[in-house]
Amino acid sequence: FGVESGSPEVLKFMKKPIPLDKTISIFDLCKKIKMKTFANFMVGFPNETAEDIKKTEVLMRRLKPDFCSVCITTPFPGTELFNYAIQKGIIDKEGCEDLEYNVYRESNSCVSTVFSPQEILQFKNKLQNINFYRNYIKIFFNIKNLKYILMAFYAGIIHPVLLLKAVRQYIKNKDFDIIVIHFYRSLHRLLLSRKRAGKKG
Repeated sequence: FGVESGSPEVLKFMKKPIPLDKTISIFDLCKKIKMKTFANFMVGFPNETAEDIKKTEVLMRRLKPDFCSVCITTPFPGTELFNYAIQKGIIDKEGCEDLEYNVYRESNSCVSTVFSPQEILQFKNKLQNINFYRNYIKIFFNIKNLKYILMAFYAGIIHPVLLLKAVRQYIKNKDFDIIVIHFYRSLHRLLLSRKRAGKKG
């Protein structure tokens, strides 16, 4: 579900005025019928306040999604938000291009808001870490996934330079997702290399 924000004002700004009580009822229904939920949130909207972000935190804690992802708001070329940011002069286009418009990045926002890019990153990491237990311990780190966990661990440690880089980023940003993404990408590379080797054989 693209929940995005717990602030009605922010949802109205992004033209997604879905009533929060409806969002809550949908998540409650999913829990009732034992359907796993994945919630996407965003942080770093123009004019977003600390109170708005707090509302997002409160909603996240209320929804208790089985998994959630928090992204930094990034205007893509051709979108209404991009045009708005250009008109207001609040976008670093070169910065967005350097980041390759990666909304899952561990770096700073390329849109000017009432907060500094570092503060936006801190908000993003705080929100992401709220769901740490459900994201990883409850969903992924279990006996059913043991094979893939061991493969990911192996793939991650055989690239010590990349692992060290991920650890440094984690220490800097206090975002556990950085470590998880490192092992996920390492596993992805390992599986792709095995697949290619199989085709050549």
